[in-house]
Amino acid sequence: MKGIEKITIQNFKAFGPKKTFNLKGKHFLAYGSNGSGKSSLYFALYTILQCDTKTTTKIERYFNRDEDENLLNAHEAWNKGSFIKLVLTDNKKKIYTLNKKGLSPSDTNKRKVLSEMNLASEFISHRLLINFYNFRNSKEIDLYSIFERDIFPFVQIETGGKNLFEEIIKQVKVKGERGLKSKRQLDAWVSEIAALNSELEKLINYIDRNATDFLHKHFQFKNLKIVIKVKKGFDIRTVGTTKSYYELLPPFIKLSIQQLKPPANPKDIDRPQSFLNEAKLTAIALAIRFTILEKRPKKPEIKILALDDLLISLDMSNRMDVLKMIFKLYEQDYQLFFFTHDRGFYNEIKRWTMGKDTAWNYVVFKDPIDNKIQTQNDKDDIQKAKQFLKNNDFDSCALALRKTVEGSIKEFLIKQKLFQDGKFIELSRQINSARNIILNKTHQDFKKIIDSFELPHDILKKFPTPNNDDINELTGVTTEQKDKLKDIRKSLSKIIIKHHKDHLKTVQILDDAGHFIERALNLGAHNTTATIYREELEDALIIVEGLRKDLKEIEL
Repeated sequence: MKGIEKITIQNFKAFGPKKTFNLKGKHFLAYGSNGSGKSSLYFALYTILQCDTKTTTKIERYFNRDEDENLLNAHEAWNKGSFIKLVLTDNKKKIYTLNKKGLSPSDTNKRKVLSEMNLASEFISHRLLINFYNFRNSKEIDLYSIFERDIFPFVQIETGGKNLFEEIIKQVKVKGERGLKSKRQLDAWVSEIAALNSELEKLINYIDRNATDFLHKHFQFKNLKIVIKVKKGFDIRTVGTTKSYYELLPPFIKLSIQQLKPPANPKDIDRPQSFLNEAKLTAIALAIRFTILEKRPKKPEIKILALDDLLISLDMSNRMDVLKMIFKLYEQDYQLFFFTHDRGFYNEIKRWTMGKDTAWNYVVFKDPIDNKIQTQNDKDDIQKAKQFLKNNDFDSCALALRKTVEGSIKEFLIKQKLFQDGKFIELSRQINSARNIILNKTHQDFKKIIDSFELPHDILKKFPTPNNDDINELTGVTTEQKDKLKDIRKSLSKIIIKHHKDHLKTVQILDDAGHFIERALNLGAHNTTATIYREELEDALIIVEGLRKDLKEIEL
């Protein structure tokens, strides 16, 4: 896929010596504790894209130690060069460099790809989501500051060309600051503000119409309705005593909710931050952000979706719902970047993407040594097991295989919304749970077919097997009953094929996995004098790989 080929960073935030990440256009999953440098990579990506719209004077401040805004590494020499270099995967291997001289190439016509990428890409962090509801309980939520920083620079107005909200706001604002000498100029300026408010209403109404649908479709909070309105539009006031200079006053973009309580009337909640827990507030913020993402330009072939510690406020079930949503909606069109300090969440994403190893980079950020960022490419447990087996380290191989089984079963149970987060359950019991879920579904499907045809038992006993000609030749059976028997045969044929191919085969693999857990895999996880044989681990490897694949693909 097209995307970022590699990024090189030197003397920027946590990065000191030059370090290159060879991404090869693949998705990127990074784990690291706080202070390991992963968020500095996230911010480097964000900064080089954002600087496409910034002046050279503004960019220079990032690389000047005398400026409070500088982004240089505090441990590096004052005269050490600082830069971010981006290489994109296309036919010409386009290269963009950000340093104290600005963003190169400086000719905006030569960085069209980067400009389009900046407008279409999205960066969402947990800190940003908190800004959606980090208000005192006594205050209404005003989202204008979020829109000003993270939305207006990327969203275009609907009329008058492809102008961005940020550009229009700046143009309107500067006219008032420069002074309006006549009533004619003032009237024209007020008309521009009215047009700006009209565009703002269109954007906010779009979000208001669609954010709740997004919330209900991708989260479990079906009893909440997102309400976002322009409580007050852009306004003006005079500056000084001459009454010819004006200040553009920001609007008030109000976020509230309704608690849906059918058949009773919805309950209006003006201050959601005092009523909802952080998980629900995070889900609302995500619904709004992803709804706005649909307003971004769709054309660019290269665009990224970068998520920094995004879902730490959600429980495991809601996390998996969000992950499924992200992969379903964005995996094909965006280069995905996940950054997290939660090892469990990192493992969940890694298991979710297993089988797509050629499309993903897995990187672990270690604790820095002498203020130098340390990273390593991370293999999944199956890859580790194969390497351990190759090195004749049978105990470690068995342990890696056991971890794969545990992860695959856990992911399956989460998908079925039956995983008990935070509670220890023996692996053998979890395997039985997965096995029973599949068998019960098989039983339910058969029962559903039988129950859907209201035929007497003595008629059902006449159910023939060869083909429909024998049904037509039955005596003492009406045409309507023959048609029902044909439908039963057709439905049963489909379900038998389905369950034989998928469900019952998976049950057999679960049984095999349980056997190997008891024998080879448990021996690797516990102190024992028993011997693990290479042949057993080779067989277990085949079983575990099959189990991981089938549990990921099975649809109940």
